[in-house]
Formats: sequence, C-alpha cells, structure tokens
Amino acid sequence: MRCISPYAGYSLTIFEPQERIVVDSSNYAKLVTLEKGIVANFEKSGLLDHEIEAALTAFTFSGLPEGVNPLTRIAVFDSEAYCARLPASQRAETQVQMDQRLRDLQEQHPSDFIIVEPADIPKPWVTYDELEIEEILALQEATGANPEAVYRYEMSNQERPEVLEAMLRKYDPDQADAKYGPEEDEEPILVQT
Repeated sequence: MRCISPYAGYSLTIFEPQERIVVDSSNYAKLVTLEKGIVANFEKSGLLDHEIEAALTAFTFSGLPEGVNPLTRIAVFDSEAYCARLPASQRAETQVQMDQRLRDLQEQHPSDFIIVEPADIPKPWVTYDELEIEEILALQEATGANPEAVYRYEMSNQERPEVLEAMLRKYDPDQADAKYGPEEDEEPILVQT
C-alpha cells in the first residue's frame, strides 16, 4: 500500500513498541523492549503520476511561499517496500497488519496523509480477457507485447498461474527460477567438487 502526505519528512507511528520494566538480580529496574515498534517515515521521492493527481486533488497547499511548487512538499510511504527489508517469514503477515493499521490511522488523520490505490493497469490488448491461456501466450509472442505488462495485468486481474509463470520467465528468468524453480526442459547445472 502506498500513502502520500503533503508534509515533507512526515512520520507516523504505526505500531508502538512493546516494552516492559524488569528488575534484574541486583534490584535495578530496566526497560526491556519485547517488540520493536513500526514507524512510517514518508520520503520525498518516488512519487508516481497517478499519485501526483491524487495529491493535487486531496490536499490544499495554502500558506506556501510564492513560487514553491506544491509537488516538492509531497512525501511517500510504501508498506510493501518497508516489509521487503524484513525476514521473508514475516513479510506477508506484517504487511497485512500494517495496511490495516494505515487504513485505521488514515481515518483519524485525513489531512495528514491519504492512501493511494494503484493505478489501473491497461489490458495488453482489447480481447485479452476473452482469450484462453494458450491464445494469450501465442498472441504475446506474435505481437511482441511486453511480457511484463501482460504479467502485471494478469496479476491484478485473473491471476492464472500458467500465464504468470510464462510471462515472468520471459521478462525476468532469474526471478522465475527462484519462484517456480528451473523449467522442466532445463538441465540443472551440476558443480563438481
């Protein structure tokens, strides 16, 4: 989920840290962090075209000095990018929790930030949704349509595993091998020791 704020450098605590006071063996109390908190630090980079339109529609930029472009004030936070830094086992669950919490916080702070839904991805070609998988693969090959565009449209619409795998193998074979394993007709590379 992507969020934008009209305030450069805006920060928002998504989850407070979980802490507890414990007394050690010499009767000194100390604060122990049980679970780190999560803070969304909005950054002034990576603003997408549809987010610019959303910002200009949602925010008022009154009070800016003359000649200051309001777009230079907008900051962005991407929960998916944040979660990509976490261990793989924690990413999916943490992102779901963060996204839900951001939705709750957005209702409480409507003038501080907004959630921007992803832009609609256009169909690779007009009849795409009516075609069978084999037809999609053949038409992509024949027309030279960008396999990444086909992949992204399929991912956000029908999510057919065969189409997703085939398009990913065309535009990012390394990622496809990591996600699906080597293709069946590929011979694994043996390393002799």
